[in-house]
Amino acid sequence: MDITVTILSGTCITLRVQPQDTVASLKKLIRQSMGIEPEQQNLSVDNGQRRTLNEDSKPLSFYGLHNGSTVFLVVTAVTKPAVVQVFLKTEKGETHTYDVTLDMGVTEFKKQVAERERVAMQFMLVHESKQMQDGKRLCDYDVRAHSTIVMTFRLRGG
Repeated sequence: MDITVTILSGTCITLRVQPQDTVASLKKLIRQSMGIEPEQQNLSVDNGQRRTLNEDSKPLSFYGLHNGSTVFLVVTAVTKPAVVQVFLKTEKGETHTYDVTLDMGVTEFKKQVAERERVAMQFMLVHESKQMQDGKRLCDYDVRAHSTIVMTFRLRGG
């Protein structure tokens, strides 16, 4: 079946799809045809009642699309995670400022610290009395703007 995708600017394209195709596959076709990334696509249809195509796994037939249907496309901006400043207290008692995103991984932050502080990766990071584990993100430890993270070194030996 053929459907028309219309952008608010008035640009229209016709795409050939099947009723069992998913919303995600439609978004991929739009990306191929128009260069708009799926995460920027806000799709809706008005078949007597305006419905948003918000479930990528649903087939197009779920939304009542048929041959000749028009899908409306609103292009949204992709927002980048906000950069915030956190403080790192070193083992020497010095405090340094780091620019991070709260969804940054602990391992990524540790690499940044190791490079800037010129130390081996054999240290721990602690925030609010919790040791921060590799594989988690800073926000998993409730790190926020102006939080203080403490760097401590592991003791080796036995």
